[in-house]
Amino acid sequence: MNACDIVRTDGLSKFLVSARYDSEFTPQWFDTGFWGKDATLVASGGRGAAWFLARSPGPDFVLRRYRRGGLVAWVSGASYLFLGEARVRSLAEFRLLQYLYERKFPVPEPIAACYQRHHAVGYSASILVARIPEARPFAELMENAS
Repeated sequence: MNACDIVRTDGLSKFLVSARYDSEFTPQWFDTGFWGKDATLVASGGRGAAWFLARSPGPDFVLRRYRRGGLVAWVSGASYLFLGEARVRSLAEFRLLQYLYERKFPVPEPIAACYQRHHAVGYSASILVARIPEARPFAELMENAS
């Protein structure tokens, strides 16, 4: 864990928060209802599980919920097998993004990540990152290229 990681728990949920956003962070950031009209579903690409979140002041965010693809999605669309916190996808992505961001790689700034245990063996996860101004989904770029 990086010195910038702040860990918070809320019942069955666990959050990893960038120190930069710790003072204003609330677990409600992971609820699109909290954002109201300021949450816009990303229209192209992905699995329909990402939202642009408008903020003022400060950078806009992107909220992405981890969803399964392929045949496994028919059985378990958003639930993953819990094999220990070290293997939770959202926390691993947060830490990787933080490592790259601190070294000035062109990646979005990680804001927070969370996971929620659902039963003895499963969890669901989400991540919040800063929106990169003028960035477009890869699927949209591919549509325009053809």
